[in-house]
Amino acid sequence: MSPVHVRLNAVLASIVLAASLVSAQQAVQPGPAVKTAYRVAGDIPSMIRGVVVDGEQKPLKFARLRLRNLDANEIEQVANADALGEFSFVAKPGVPYVVEFADETGRVVAVGDVVRSSVGEVASTLVVLPSRVPTLAGLFGGTALTVMTAATGIGLSVVDEALPKVSPTK
Repeated sequence: MSPVHVRLNAVLASIVLAASLVSAQQAVQPGPAVKTAYRVAGDIPSMIRGVVVDGEQKPLKFARLRLRNLDANEIEQVANADALGEFSFVAKPGVPYVVEFADETGRVVAVGDVVRSSVGEVASTLVVLPSRVPTLAGLFGGTALTVMTAATGIGLSVVDEALPKVSPTK
């Protein structure tokens, strides 16, 4: 198994673990003392960790990423991924965030899922850049022009039975 797949499996495992923790927290109804502890601990940050990969699931080394706060619709932090495409941000608990990959002009190319972590938790995300596949128009545009030029050069034309009949004298 390649190092990229091992890393992706680790990220997916941490997502499952985070979901399990959230389920367990929701299943247990905390008493008043625990609720007070959460209010007091409201200044404790949480963390968002993840991996950025291209369309072929290869990590993007040293990619520049932005953490967008969706409540305020603002970029809160900017960070670079490491040599394995991994990144992390310190985040405010309970706030919805997305991690963005933007090009040099600032145009957003890829966005991870919306993540929201609780006090002291680590939320995971995966940012996947779209694959670059040539469009059919670009691939066959020159070929179609060549075929049409050759056909008209030897006098071929298209006759379609569905077209109305038109007399050259009328």
